[in-house]
Amino acid sequence: MSKIIDRLIDLLPIPLLIACAVVVVCGWTIKEIRSLSSNAAVLRDAWFQVACVVALAGTAAFYASQAILAHAGPESFSEKERGIYVARFDGDPDDKVQLQTFESLRDALSVDGSLHDVRVARLPVSLNASNSSGIGDRLLFPLCRSRR
Repeated sequence: MSKIIDRLIDLLPIPLLIACAVVVVCGWTIKEIRSLSSNAAVLRDAWFQVACVVALAGTAAFYASQAILAHAGPESFSEKERGIYVARFDGDPDDKVQLQTFESLRDALSVDGSLHDVRVARLPVSLNASNSSGIGDRLLFPLCRSRR
């Protein structure tokens, strides 16, 4: 049952639902506080319109930041160091598996002094079956070409 709920949460557009809830709660609150007789009066109310604009702007800002972060390239390593990227995968709630893998690799590398030029970084994008093919070509080969 919990897998179904987790899948449903992954599919729902949570920011849009939150924005809709904010608009509905603001409309109801304004109607009750100002004793407005109809929903049309609520729609014409200036404070309700401000709440709608704020909810819309917040939702747009959230999705814009998600798009920017999704297309942002991973941090690059300097020419004097080698790197290991730890990716995020779908179905990893709160990136727990990524964080555990990242920390265990970082700790293992810090123990072994011979690997002082190897650094571990978290890959900011989420990988799934459709976009994980060829990830090595996109990340590694441009780095190899730049060192030649």
